[in-house]
Amino acid sequence: MPTTTVLGKEDVKVVLMEKGSWRIITEEEKVPDKLSGIEGEEERTYQKLLKDYNLQKDRPYSVIYLSSEKEYRLLIAGIEDPVKAWEILEEHFRPDSRAKAIGLTDEFFSCRVCP
Repeated sequence: MPTTTVLGKEDVKVVLMEKGSWRIITEEEKVPDKLSGIEGEEERTYQKLLKDYNLQKDRPYSVIYLSSEKEYRLLIAGIEDPVKAWEILEEHFRPDSRAKAIGLTDEFFSCRVCP
């Protein structure tokens, strides 16, 4: 997550943990399995579990999206999967290659303070 976002990566993580949605991002929590041939009460229970999961899955995406600056929202616009959105932002801002690290260092040192 970029440091130039409204909230940093750790801040977003803590907000998601507080909302009980961080396990969606880490993929510890999965879509409830539907057993074949369920009917009646079991079907209603499954539908409720699925609805609850989908609501819980929407929370992290909205937190990630709203915590990013507008210019970076374009990277994840149209994606509704919070895991994918997190990975896209993380990949975009993680200087894991030497070339990217050098580029960021060069960009940093070319900054000028305006009086």
